[in-house]
Amino acid sequence: MKRLPLVLVASLCTVAAACSSADLPEERPEELASSEDEIRASCSNPRMYFATLREGTCTPIEGRRGRWMPEALFDDAPEEVTASTCAYRWVGEKYSRADRDAIVARVGLHDGLAPACGAASKPAVGDLTRIASLDIWGHAGSVGCDVCGIVKRGKIWVVLPPERLGNKQFQVNLTNGEARFFQINATEARALSIELPPPPAGTQYEAGRVGIY
Repeated sequence: MKRLPLVLVASLCTVAAACSSADLPEERPEELASSEDEIRASCSNPRMYFATLREGTCTPIEGRRGRWMPEALFDDAPEEVTASTCAYRWVGEKYSRADRDAIVARVGLHDGLAPACGAASKPAVGDLTRIASLDIWGHAGSVGCDVCGIVKRGKIWVVLPPERLGNKQFQVNLTNGEARFFQINATEARALSIELPPPPAGTQYEAGRVGIY
């Protein structure tokens, strides 16, 4: 799936309605954007992350010797999704180490943050299976991701932090007060767009954030 180049950050801000010209960082000619090869190779110190934010929008994050710059993550997502769900690419001084602490401090534990590297360096189209209910253990303690999915227009866009998920299950409410439960089928990807099956006649899926467990 396509991502906008860093030189088009201003365009991203317009599309997402997420920032004004005052939010755009000052250009620093000495900085280099991490290449696709660097991103795939850097799982020990990721140079790209997929993120979804419970509050606020995707804006640049200042770090030591560089910064994390937002890019469009899903090319099929509506504006309400792209404003707060994006990819962050490290842009820094030559040979700089990506500042993981800076992005972790911005994207909190209750948000979704997943490293993009190796076989999981690209978003993908996923599929799912309907299940009768969520596994009960999925609600215990800190297991799960409270805001890792966004339902809109009959689809769900998700970010999957590998250390916080069990069976990749979630619940979507219907407008008639009922709910449907799904399990995301096995995948190495950490960012997915998924078409939901048609809801029962006369109902719709309620739009909004959902937790993944």
